[in-house]
Amino acid sequence: MGMDSFMALIRNFDPKCTGFIDWRQLMTYFILLQSPVLDLQEAAKIQLLADNEGCISKETFVGNTFWFERTEDSNDPHYHLPFERKRFIKEELFRVNAEPCEGKEESQVSVGALVSLLTAPTGVKGVKTYHDFIFAPTQN
Repeated sequence: MGMDSFMALIRNFDPKCTGFIDWRQLMTYFILLQSPVLDLQEAAKIQLLADNEGCISKETFVGNTFWFERTEDSNDPHYHLPFERKRFIKEELFRVNAEPCEGKEESQVSVGALVSLLTAPTGVKGVKTYHDFIFAPTQN
C-alpha cells in the first residue's frame, strides 16, 4: 500500500478531520473486507436479535446466520479438516464490537451501534463491499 492509498484510507475513516479513527470500525471493515455492505433489510434482521436492552450476547451472535456468510465461506479440499471461517468471523466481529453492559455478566454487542457502524458506507458512490469503502477515492 502506497502513501496515497494509506492517506485515502485514513480520510475515509475520519471524514471530518477530527484526528480520531474508530478502531472498531477499522477492524470490523477489515474482518468483512470482501463482504457486501449491510443493507437495511439485513439490518432489520440483526435488530430482531436484540434483547430488551438492545444488546446481543455472544451465544446469540455466533449462533445466527448473517448476510456476509454468503461471501465468506471457505472452500476446503475434501482431504483437509474443515476450516470454520464463518464461525471465526462471527467470533471476531463479536470480540471487536462487544462492550461491558450494565447488569450483564459478559460483554455484549449493542445492536444500534453495530448496525450504525455496518451501514455507514451505504450511499457512498461506487461502494458495494467494505473493501470498496476503505479504499474509495476521497473528495477534496
